[in-house]
Amino acid sequence: EVFWRGGVTALVGEEGGAFNVSDWLEHLVNREIIVRHRQARIPGEVEYKYRHALVRDAVYTMITEVDRVVGHRLAADWLERSGETDSLVLAEHYMRGQEQLRAAVFYQRAASEALEGNDLSGAIQRADQAIVAGAGVTERGQLRALQATAAYWQSQYSEARRYAEEALAVLDPGCSD
Repeated sequence: EVFWRGGVTALVGEEGGAFNVSDWLEHLVNREIIVRHRQARIPGEVEYKYRHALVRDAVYTMITEVDRVVGHRLAADWLERSGETDSLVLAEHYMRGQEQLRAAVFYQRAASEALEGNDLSGAIQRADQAIVAGAGVTERGQLRALQATAAYWQSQYSEARRYAEEALAVLDPGCSD
């Protein structure tokens, strides 16, 4: 997982508080706990990553469940406002932040992107995640139609038919989805 200096600042408060976020991040880089990416995905930000998954996992388990939920919610909001384009990243942060309906929106977007990118298994999986997250009735029909298309292109005709029948059961006649 990656994080950004601006996102950390947004989570813990602006510079000049009890400690300076940039100084602490630099300290962690010097101690080789985190590494700075050469190029951040979000323009104008500095992106970091834990040097090792074991350290990331250890840090994550030291955070209380309540703080993890709040942190993911705040991270998702900050990433969305900052222009994050990876729908799956946003969906997963919203889901972990217990914002299921927001997660459903981004899982649906991720499913569409996966289908457009010919990731047929990914499209089916993301659509299922959107449905589990609480996608509305119309959205569920659109997602099942998307899954029908993906299953058809995988030559899984019985699955494609099942998805298509579920889509038809909830979508309005004549809609283009």
